[in-house]
Amino acid sequence: MSLPLFYAPETLIYNPCAPGTRFGITSEKLPDRLPDDEAGHILRVLRMQAGDRLRLTDGRGSFFDAVIETADRKSCYVSVCGQESWQKPWRDRITIAIAPTKQSERMEWMLEKLVEIGVDEVVFIESEHSERRRIKAERLERIAISAMKQSLKASFPVIRVNIPIQTVIADTPKAAVRLIAYVDEAVRAEITQGRGYPSDFYHVGQDVLILIGPEGDFSPSEVESALLAGFAPVSLGESRLRTETAGLVACQWIHTLQACYRIGE
Repeated sequence: MSLPLFYAPETLIYNPCAPGTRFGITSEKLPDRLPDDEAGHILRVLRMQAGDRLRLTDGRGSFFDAVIETADRKSCYVSVCGQESWQKPWRDRITIAIAPTKQSERMEWMLEKLVEIGVDEVVFIESEHSERRRIKAERLERIAISAMKQSLKASFPVIRVNIPIQTVIADTPKAAVRLIAYVDEAVRAEITQGRGYPSDFYHVGQDVLILIGPEGDFSPSEVESALLAGFAPVSLGESRLRTETAGLVACQWIHTLQACYRIGE
């Protein structure tokens, strides 16, 4: 049975369990206090007690084995007994830059699933045709933390909100594969020839950013700016997709291409 996983972003590796001390506690090595929300779940929902073992992640690529040292109604202190580095199962850096929908619940659902699938960065952009101009980062971060723990990952994705699309276009490194989910007549002509998909531009070993517009699509000036900056227009498939579905499909395209590469190695 696997140990429950909790998020402790400030966890430090100064608390190893040492022989001859109970859980490694000395005057120089005091237990780490878990965040209040995690402590509440541990104590009131799971009803864990002093001496119980659990697993922590700092969201920066490490798991920690820990033991509850002391616990009361408001706080939970643990002693860290070991560290394990986590290697993400996908290669390269995957960034999804997307215009939020009017209903924030749809973006929250998409973010949860992106984290479960595996993503390095999600950028919520401001576009001329955006239905929703502003989005709050705090709730999105809580959802991403929950999805990270649910999917047993130790890497918390970068989440950026309210970023103008022109900033994303200008700041994306030119060494990365830059794609824009936009289908015009030229792309349709490519599609009839079996081309015009992410697989025609992305190759394993390259970071990738996929730009996805609002349901009202990008404005002509935004498309022009992206193309002039070196973004390649691509189709995500024959179906017309909702914005949040397009975000998931774009991410899964990259994961599928990476899986095919591993099979062929």
